[in-house]
Amino acid sequence: MKDGNSKCEIWFCDLTHNQQTVAINSVPLGIGFLAAYAMQELGNRISVRLFKFPDELGRAFTEDGPPDAIGFSNYCWNQDLSAGYARAIKRKFPETAVFFGGPNYPREEKKRETFLLGLKEAVDFYIPGEGERATVHLLKLLIQEGFDSEALKKGEPIPHCSYIFQERVVAGELFPRINISELPSPYLMGLLDSFIDAGLECLIQTARGCPFSCAYCVEGSPEYRRVSRRTGRQVKEEFEHIAGKRPRMGNVFLADSNFGLFPGDVETARSINEVRKRYGWPEFVHVATSKERKDRVLKVVGILEGRLRVANSIQSSDPEVLGNIHRGNVSAKDMLNLAVEATRQGGNTYSELILALPGDSTEKFYRSVRDVIDSGINLLRVYSLILLPGSELELERKREEFGMRTRFRASPRCYGIYSLGEEEIPAIEIEEVCVTNRTMSFEDYVECRVFTLVIELFYNDGLNRAMFRLLNEHGIDNYRFLRSVLGHRDRMPGSIREIFRQFEEETRGELWESREALVGWAKRDRNLERFVNHEYGRNVVFAAKSICYLRFMADLLAYSYETARELLEGVDFEEKTRREVYRLLDDMKLFATLRSDRVLDTSLELAAEFHYDVRDLFEKEQDGPIAPRVLKSPQRLRFTHDPEQVKLITFYKDAYGDTEAAHSRILSRLPLHRIYRRAV
Repeated sequence: MKDGNSKCEIWFCDLTHNQQTVAINSVPLGIGFLAAYAMQELGNRISVRLFKFPDELGRAFTEDGPPDAIGFSNYCWNQDLSAGYARAIKRKFPETAVFFGGPNYPREEKKRETFLLGLKEAVDFYIPGEGERATVHLLKLLIQEGFDSEALKKGEPIPHCSYIFQERVVAGELFPRINISELPSPYLMGLLDSFIDAGLECLIQTARGCPFSCAYCVEGSPEYRRVSRRTGRQVKEEFEHIAGKRPRMGNVFLADSNFGLFPGDVETARSINEVRKRYGWPEFVHVATSKERKDRVLKVVGILEGRLRVANSIQSSDPEVLGNIHRGNVSAKDMLNLAVEATRQGGNTYSELILALPGDSTEKFYRSVRDVIDSGINLLRVYSLILLPGSELELERKREEFGMRTRFRASPRCYGIYSLGEEEIPAIEIEEVCVTNRTMSFEDYVECRVFTLVIELFYNDGLNRAMFRLLNEHGIDNYRFLRSVLGHRDRMPGSIREIFRQFEEETRGELWESREALVGWAKRDRNLERFVNHEYGRNVVFAAKSICYLRFMADLLAYSYETARELLEGVDFEEKTRREVYRLLDDMKLFATLRSDRVLDTSLELAAEFHYDVRDLFEKEQDGPIAPRVLKSPQRLRFTHDPEQVKLITFYKDAYGDTEAAHSRILSRLPLHRIYRRAV
């Protein structure tokens, strides 16, 4: 028990794996809110510390000894890491109270019991759902009991806590959700300054909750339905505080689920733009925009002057699939139209699909891809359906209703061997992936995954945008091109064909029948080192992309333009026109190759001669017919990164590393059109 003059030491941990590369490279906003609210409510009774990186947590125990209580976040990307540290702490410092909280928590009572029993030697209390009120209440009780967790459990059920007592689960009644405007700002209290200084990406939340009930999402649960908002003044002050620190990361992420849904979002957009004009930060704003208020979303796009990256996640365009996941009231067509209009106003938009949703099939998936591409959106990301604990689709009755069958795989970048003192802590995070349902076989799933790689290599990042314009002008749409690539994989150059062969092999091989078998193998014989060394557990799409883009870009583009030429052979040209089109294609292929080959190598300078003035086709956004000028004599162009591009590439390498695994991460985070070499 602390004496009257001593502050209780409370540590909050939102750990990220970082042995291969930093898995979650954002400030720990969630524990920032917890710590800020605890400091507001408990005042000088406590002293708090926040931790993001495992080595810093281990060093703190070694140098400063244990805290009175320590809390860990529980997300799908850090559950095993947090649990590993909790077990090690309890073995070495059993008097330290350990509590967990976070959304990675099952809905069904039987699964909750299994989960809590599995952690009973490590975790004293679990706080489900929203954590601020529950954490403060628990800390007050722990302080009263001298941090004797077992003594506290003997009393009445603790509100908003679940725990094991005498081998059974005790679950206290939940508190009402807090209005987020009641929470003090962890940014303005200085709690997150060290993480900004460390170069982590800034995360700001202006609203909490979601009025939609998407079945694949934890926030689709009824308890998250009510939305509360923070004050515009506080949000603006946060942006000013961060901007004044000159953060190394130029982007900011808004942790809102539906930005643009509320009138206050317009005020927020104006505040962001004012701060940007004064400080030059943020460079880009990433956020999931409203699924309904097209007028308001377009207004914030205009206010932010092209700095808003709009995530337009339709998940599927099929009405039956959307109905199965409770998005039947969200029009995929309207969302795509919104994205196109936002692009016209200068916004940066992309769309997302989820493969193998309930009712999905190969035909429906292909149709969804076509609908996105035909809409004009130029970046499409496809994700596997992950059954998240706490989401509706993870429920057993939903699995049976839709015939969903799953496999388990390692979560990319989320593994390693850590330590607390002399004790090693092996950790690996596992995803449960739906690979078949009543309307999609496993072989269908694999073929759709292969098409996902085609989209990522041949469509995204503006790699073939100029070529697509030429094809479109002659009646050949982008989707037809992609299906041609998919259907003629046997004609690919050997290097690209091998990438696809290895991708399909890894897509099958990364899947395990059970979580326990995968974890057991990974933690045996130091196999985790093989994960860290990028032999296993890779994001197979971006691993293939990084190899292709950074080693075999010339082969990829050669095949792209060969496919384009084959498609153009079916167009009724005059012979003279055909020859001119083919010569133009040759110049375009050369230009595309020199600007993008080994794109992360800033020391490389390339040069070639061109017969057509094709530079504007690649470096300027243009509408209308393609009519490049034929040059009177060949023009020699040099291709090099400009100083801003060198700075950007160097920054990302500093943030993520310069290994193959890091390159895969960089390609998933950095819009590549920003770093294609300039022609001079």
